[in-house]
Amino acid sequence: MKSFNAPAGQKQRVDQYFAYSFYQSQASKTLDWDDLHSKLPHALAKQCIFYSNRHLLDPMFMEYGSENLMRELSIKLKSMIYLPSDFIITKDTIGDEMYFIAEGSVLVLASDKQTVVNTLRKGAYFGEIAIFCSG
Repeated sequence: MKSFNAPAGQKQRVDQYFAYSFYQSQASKTLDWDDLHSKLPHALAKQCIFYSNRHLLDPMFMEYGSENLMRELSIKLKSMIYLPSDFIITKDTIGDEMYFIAEGSVLVLASDKQTVVNTLRKGAYFGEIAIFCSG
């Protein structure tokens, strides 16, 4: 096995990421499209992905009354893991992604990157303005 030559703090973050990634793979109720699509027929994989991710999409899209919209969006979702102290989006960054919080919480910080102005929790979403305004 190759050695990982990095500062101790970086090694600790890598270990933390893999430990949490393993935990999520065991505990998560959401399915990954790429993984499932390679194992099931397309229509069945699409159905399974929709039902496993619907809880993430319902808060934002249920009012539109289009299950087809949510079905199509559900296969576009990608699972991402962020560790404590990771910045997901920073001020003045041009956004091109939307995020749904499946586990944990996200702190919204003021410009000083210290003051917490809001806390988003499981079920919340953010980045939608970037999606709707990009073109």
